[in-house]
Amino acid sequence: MTNIIALQTQTENPKDAQIFTIADDQTTSGDLSNKSPGSSKIHLLDQNIIMGTGSRNYIMKYIFELKEKKFNGDVDELTNSIIEISKSDYDSIPKEEMLNDNISLEYITAGTSNNIPKINIITVFDNKFRNRNVFSNQQSAVLGSGSSFAVPANNRDCEIGQITDRTQLEELALNTYNLSMTAAQSISVSTNLSFGIVHGEKARVIHHPSIYIDPQFINDYVKHLLSVDLKLKPNKITKKQYALTTNINSILTEFYNSFLTDIGRFHGRDISVNKYCSGLKAGKVSMRKIKEAISLRNQQKEYFAEALEAFKSGDLDTIKKYIDNHNQRVSESYDKIKEFTSV
Repeated sequence: MTNIIALQTQTENPKDAQIFTIADDQTTSGDLSNKSPGSSKIHLLDQNIIMGTGSRNYIMKYIFELKEKKFNGDVDELTNSIIEISKSDYDSIPKEEMLNDNISLEYITAGTSNNIPKINIITVFDNKFRNRNVFSNQQSAVLGSGSSFAVPANNRDCEIGQITDRTQLEELALNTYNLSMTAAQSISVSTNLSFGIVHGEKARVIHHPSIYIDPQFINDYVKHLLSVDLKLKPNKITKKQYALTTNINSILTEFYNSFLTDIGRFHGRDISVNKYCSGLKAGKVSMRKIKEAISLRNQQKEYFAEALEAFKSGDLDTIKKYIDNHNQRVSESYDKIKEFTSV
């Protein structure tokens, strides 16, 4: 079972829009309590992001087929390719088994078409095995079992005035993260998240460290994220290349943990502001307290903005600078604790 989300910023010029995506790493088989982490649900195909929910065998079958063909095209071409593959494969799908297990097959594709970022939703078949459909050019997409928690929560936020400023990528990404945390209330959704971003005509993905990257695809993953060509050949990895991949994995893990920490702290600061605002309405919190909370939120927002810029950069040096700055803040926090405890 799944939590996959894509949200797009609102801009005056459609070409300036950016897309932020999140996917968990959980698959479920048989009994809903039988959950298996470590499954990649977010993939890069050329400069596009694709995420799937439903029958994992078919999700990966279609994605692997396109990877093996070295798919090259925009997000609409990717969407059409998935539809064409599913048409040719339709007769071989065990329909009765799918119906009995209440299984569907849906994808979210995110990328650009004519230089304009787009989110498309593809329903290959729903849980009643009805005809396929495509919902093109969406501002948001929330799919998977977690959506039964995330969508109502988001609707309620809008009803009570907790509306996200979707003109800013930092706020949009925070909203996506909030929805993911809510979706994780589902027994079949994990809090192990992978992140994706589309900006300009570029797409990048950073996987949770638990995700195993197949050697035949690690070149593309690292090239997109760090602009480093490992020049690896499956089953022909030298000792030097193996040592290099170990170093690369260390950097990726460090970057992921720093990124997750900053978006998590931004989430925490946001909750504090919301709580204080509720207290202000009830006459139990002063305006001074609100201003202090907003100041702390804005500071953390700046740190997270740096994380997003590093993510978008696709540059090893920029990512290293962000990691160094993040670790420096951690070191300063450590020094403050030592100073306090030594008094």
